[in-house]
This record gives sequence, structure tokens and C-alpha cells, in this order.
Amino acid sequence: KSRYLFFPGCQLGASAPDVVEKTYDHLCRSLDGGVAFMHGCCGIMAKWAGETDLFDETKAMLKNEWETLGRPIIIVACSTCRKSLANVVDDVRDVWTVLLETGIPDTKRNLPVTIHDACGARDQEETRHAVRELLAQLGCRVQEPKFSGEKTPCCGYGGLVQFSHNDLANKMTEFCLRDVDETRLTYCMGCRDRFSKVGARAVHLLELIFGTNTGDERAPGYSLRQDNRVLLKRSMLRDLWHEELEEEDRLILIYDDDLGELLEKRLILEEDIRKVIEEAEATSRFIEEVKSGLRIAYKQIGHVTYWVYYAPEGEAWRVRRAYSHRMEIR
Repeated sequence: KSRYLFFPGCQLGASAPDVVEKTYDHLCRSLDGGVAFMHGCCGIMAKWAGETDLFDETKAMLKNEWETLGRPIIIVACSTCRKSLANVVDDVRDVWTVLLETGIPDTKRNLPVTIHDACGARDQEETRHAVRELLAQLGCRVQEPKFSGEKTPCCGYGGLVQFSHNDLANKMTEFCLRDVDETRLTYCMGCRDRFSKVGARAVHLLELIFGTNTGDERAPGYSLRQDNRVLLKRSMLRDLWHEELEEEDRLILIYDDDLGELLEKRLILEEDIRKVIEEAEATSRFIEEVKSGLRIAYKQIGHVTYWVYYAPEGEAWRVRRAYSHRMEIR
């Protein structure tokens, strides 16, 4: 059994899996008593979506796993995770206060940054102080915005606003970025990705400490985020526990950048497209235009039905169009 458990949350591993691995390695080398690892969601997404039963199930699952591991001290890399887990386990600490105690690699960034406090840290003064201390150690020149600390605004990610009311979420993001010329420094990956997606220079604090991003890297799309989570799991199992995940044979998809942007906007994952094509080809249930070879197929996944226009191209599949509706076809 380990004295500590590192719980990075669901967003950090999706956007920067290499940073999760390096942070975990640092904690293992710096803390006595052993550090366990758990990758997943604290359940807040279910709560934000109004799925209270799922939220309660997630909390119960996490508590059971925590007790199985010997009730270790949990180290989180997300302020919202800290708030959620504080009602489930005995001792939750954020990685920033722990890094102040263990020390960080001797890295100097010397960057001018404007800090954006996570909305989940509005009532976490200790967290906000630790973040600023770490930035000072990195040599960053920190600019405080007009609204920070207890008055910090939400970037548009919290509460799943970007999915329920995207226009409002965009306005919230713009509000956070107004009059900011320097790189936006965050310690919430949801914030970093929101800012990056609208073209702003943004970086997560753990990226400055353990990574290479200094603000120029673009946030990954939804499909790549899913792939990154699998990559992180595969890498951790292989390197730390010497277990190999069986490789999955996945269809190779090809599509233009314009369609990629549209898929992102429509929240359609590559995995959804693969499921449509796989079933269509396995059952021969598709419409084909003989002259062009274009095929049209659909499949219901959960409560959503997806349509995909595609054609074979060598060993891959060229996707021409995809859309979805929350509906059933009977």
C-alpha cells in the first residue's frame, strides 16, 4: 500500500499525457512511502450535467478504490477535483502545495505571463498562493488581471457551458482574455484548452515545470484527447507495471482540415465515425453512388444517430461528410 495517490483528473492526461507521466515520476522520487496512480474523472461532469445518480455512483466507486489502496493521501492536479473529492476522502492536497514542499526541477522560464486563477480555486487561497510561489521559482514575470483570486471569472468550461450554450461560453472566454498581451498562465487544463482554441497563447503550469510548451502549442481536439488518454494508460501500464494492452485494429480515416473543424464543432468523434463505417461494411447496409463510389451509412450510438458519407481509399477510408441528430430511426 502507498502513502500517497496521484489523481491528475480527466483533463490533464487528455491534453498533456507526457506531463502527467513526468509529474508522477517526480512525485515518486520525491515522496517517501510510495505514490499510487489513478486516472479518471472525479464525477463533476455528471453533476454538471444533472446526472446526480451517476455522480453518486462515481463518488462511491472512487471511495471504494481509495479504501482498497489503504486510504492514501490524494494529490490532485485540478482544483475542481479537490473540491469534489474533499467530500469523499479524508485528506486531499493539491499538487502545487506538494511541489512547494518537494521542490521542482531547476528550470528557469523567464516568461511574462498573465495568470488566470481557476474558478474552482476561488475559495482555495493556499492553492493560489502556492501557484504564485512556483511561478516565482521559475523566474516568470507575473501580471495580475483585473479579476483574479476570489473574483476570477470562469473560462466557459465549467458547468459544461461550452456544450449547452456555446455562444455564451465563447463570450466568457473572450472576457477572460480581454486586454491580455502576455501568455495566459493557467493551472486548469480546461482553461488552457479554452484559451488555446481561440488562438491565445496559453500554458498550464505543469507544462512549464515538466513539459516543453511555453504557450504556442494548440489544444488537441476531442478525438485526439480520447487517444491521449489511451496512450497514457498504455504507457503507464507498460513502463511501470510491465503490462501490455492489446493493440486494437482501427480503421484509418482521411479527411480534409475543413471537415475536421466541422467535426470538432459538431462534437463528432473519429471513434463514432469508425463505428458507423465498421457496421456498414460488416452488414453491407449502406447506399452507394455507383459513379463516384461514395457510400452513405448511419448508426445509432446511445441516444444519437450518426450519418457518414465515405469511400474506400487504398487501405483507408476517405470521409466526405458527417453529421448527427439526437433521434431514433425505427
